[in-house]
Amino acid sequence: MQGDNAYADIIGSNRVLRRCNMANGNGFADVTELRFLGPESQDDSLRGILLISLHLLFILGSLVTTGSAAGSTETGARSINGIEIVLSRTAARNDEEVNVKVVGLPAYRPITVRAELKDARGVTWTSSGHYFAAESGTVDLAVSPSVRGSYTGVDGEGLFWSLLPMPTKDLERQARDTSTRPPPRRPVLDATKSYTMQFEAISDGVVTARATLERRFLDENVEARSVNEGDVRGVLFRPEHADKAPSLLLIGGSSGGVQDRLAALLASRGIATFTQAWHGFGDWPRFRSKVSIEIFVDGLEWLAEQTNGPLALMGTSWGSEAASLTAQLIPELLGGLILVVPSPMVTSG
Repeated sequence: MQGDNAYADIIGSNRVLRRCNMANGNGFADVTELRFLGPESQDDSLRGILLISLHLLFILGSLVTTGSAAGSTETGARSINGIEIVLSRTAARNDEEVNVKVVGLPAYRPITVRAELKDARGVTWTSSGHYFAAESGTVDLAVSPSVRGSYTGVDGEGLFWSLLPMPTKDLERQARDTSTRPPPRRPVLDATKSYTMQFEAISDGVVTARATLERRFLDENVEARSVNEGDVRGVLFRPEHADKAPSLLLIGGSSGGVQDRLAALLASRGIATFTQAWHGFGDWPRFRSKVSIEIFVDGLEWLAEQTNGPLALMGTSWGSEAASLTAQLIPELLGGLILVVPSPMVTSG
């Protein structure tokens, strides 16, 4: 999603709310333009859909976690020789901030912090940073710079977004075989299941502390329901008591499948989200050269029957073309349109 001309227009109630530059390279958006194209009155819940959707889309690009950790209780884990890794949370949703510290070190001691997770395909992903303890004997990743490793500089989220896969024969084969999809650039994770990240503090080649973080995309009060009704296929993530909740139809791009992780996070924030597939899902081919735009009209009408709240449509990349065309066919049903990395042209197919 990054590039010199990568922008996202957030559109609601016939006006562009913000234009965000997505090219700053750190997974977040810089608001570069604010334009109003119509009346300023807007439903507050719809405004929430638009702003939260774009915010969450950015963080999913690299598993960067954002949000407020205010009020969280710092919790440690296994301590060796008085050195301890302290996590601000030991269980957190993927859009909640987790602060990582190492305490109990001698002043100015060099220390390596390593993170590891195993994704749904069994591939191990790792990241690391090398730091020097402060005079207090603490390394706080939010303020302590990494001098080398998978990232450098001060970045409290560095160990999360800089994860890289450990080489395996299968990944090497995928990288060489141009007839198959390239290896994933980020961990493959199941939106309906939690996963764990392991942290280790290493000094002079010896592990001196360990800690475990459990992460999830889906809150317990959200139901994930597979949908297969003709051409309306995908997954509906619906929070409890969502009869009048705002709802969102999410259309992905050329990679196919469903954007279930983003949909799960949105639903966990109270937005009923249907991520509709149109290729690369179930028995559908990986790529569909001809797709009737009416399948998304059907998807919107189906979603409107599920909740009574305001309805918005969101498309990413190639899906933004489908979203733009769909909105023109059925504008009376929509309260908002979100286009992420949209194209000024509609391609054939």
